[in-house]
Amino acid sequence: MPKKIDLTGRKFGRLTVTGEAPRHYTAGGHSQVMWYCDCDCGKKNIVVRSGDLRNGHTQSCGCLNIENNRKTKFRPRNRYDLTGTYGIGYTQKGEEFWFDLEDYNIIKNYNWRIHKKYVEAYVPMSNPRRQICMHRLVMGLDNEVYDYTKDVDHIKTEHKFDNRKSNLRVVNKRENNCNRVLQKNNTSGYSGIYWAKDRNKWRVRININGKRMLFSCDNLEEAYSLRRELEDEYYGNYSYRRSQEIAEQNVVLGGK
Repeated sequence: MPKKIDLTGRKFGRLTVTGEAPRHYTAGGHSQVMWYCDCDCGKKNIVVRSGDLRNGHTQSCGCLNIENNRKTKFRPRNRYDLTGTYGIGYTQKGEEFWFDLEDYNIIKNYNWRIHKKYVEAYVPMSNPRRQICMHRLVMGLDNEVYDYTKDVDHIKTEHKFDNRKSNLRVVNKRENNCNRVLQKNNTSGYSGIYWAKDRNKWRVRININGKRMLFSCDNLEEAYSLRRELEDEYYGNYSYRRSQEIAEQNVVLGGK
């Protein structure tokens, strides 16, 4: 039988051997030399086989594998086209997202995906795992302490993949809620207007300073006019209608 080598005090990767542990016996009756180890991450008294230490198979308590897996998972895998007047990125699924060329160095180190129409990524190696939105990052609002008093509104509401600063603006929660896309179940063709069967009238609904206001109109044209007047007075440039007008002026839509 070969002479046992004392590994106490020796370091293998992140593991430092602190002493011999009770032997492990296999199903065939063979004994294996085991050692207590402390890991650089702080975990103590990890039991490791002598052979696994010496051949490099085990180099940590498991923390090294976790970090390496995270690095692999979050490694940037996006493709980019920087040949035009603005950048076009592609997710692993081939979905497009747009950004200003000047922001390429800010976004290039993340693995972006499109989730619920927003361009998002996870921050590599953060603990706990932290999600980041491209629109907040390029507008300078991403930080570890999330500022809930500030939102970033996509002016062209349907184009949440367009994170050029011409399509973004920093707003508060109320202003952001003003610019809401037309709901799928809307039958009037205009946000905040619906037909009330119980009153046999068109109803105009609008939220003003946190309070819901309702108005009745005899015909659809009157409802349109009233809703526009209320939006102009209380929502200004943050209403969906005005936002789309601004977007048509500021945002160049379409391909390169």
